[in-house]
Amino acid sequence: MGHYLTVSAFRDVAACDLVDGITAYLREHGVTTSVSDVGRPLSPATIDVFEPLDGWTGVLWPEYFNLYDVAICRALSERLDTVVSAVGLAGNDGWSHHLLRAGTVLDRFASYPLALARHLGEVESVARAWAGDPATVAAVFGVPVADVATHFRQAGPEEADDVDAEVEEIPARGIRIWWPGRRQHADRHPPEDREDPADPWSFTRFWELVGITYPVRLPVVANLDLVDGWDRLLPRNPA
Repeated sequence: MGHYLTVSAFRDVAACDLVDGITAYLREHGVTTSVSDVGRPLSPATIDVFEPLDGWTGVLWPEYFNLYDVAICRALSERLDTVVSAVGLAGNDGWSHHLLRAGTVLDRFASYPLALARHLGEVESVARAWAGDPATVAAVFGVPVADVATHFRQAGPEEADDVDAEVEEIPARGIRIWWPGRRQHADRHPPEDREDPADPWSFTRFWELVGITYPVRLPVVANLDLVDGWDRLLPRNPA
């Protein structure tokens, strides 16, 4: 079944400022939230904000947030005038990355472009659109271009089983909807072996390269509970 989650890291932003920014964004779109006790059992409708480490503050978004994370990260990057690295896992369909700065999407990458295509004939163009630009990413993070390129490797259709049947089921919306499952405790921790670029958890190796720690083992600063119906109110990610 694989793992499904959306997680983001914000550069040089205090956790309290990030919590204020998130709640303000939600309020602007009519979404009610409340701060719950830190450390209580996981909820599929909770935003978890973690203690900063090495200049990066991590946020683990709730279940089904994969349609909304880039939109809120773009707004927050502008509001807080910062850089954001936003990652999404799509079950066994690889991982995606958006790099944002001050309200602008600088780069995007998907490790498994087939999952974004409506049919096999579209995979090549989708792969180009989501290839990522290692030079742009390296310049923002201050790391070697070649090191970023090592992580920005895409899997092709020949590496999937029964791809025709899977792709034909994709709605003609132009993008694959990555519906995540319920966030269980085990799903929040990457396996020890993350060397295979086809493994969705390999994004944690990329984050390590650019100085970001996957935050799930860090102290939680705030748990923000969302009320039912939030998914009908928040703006969706750009296509």
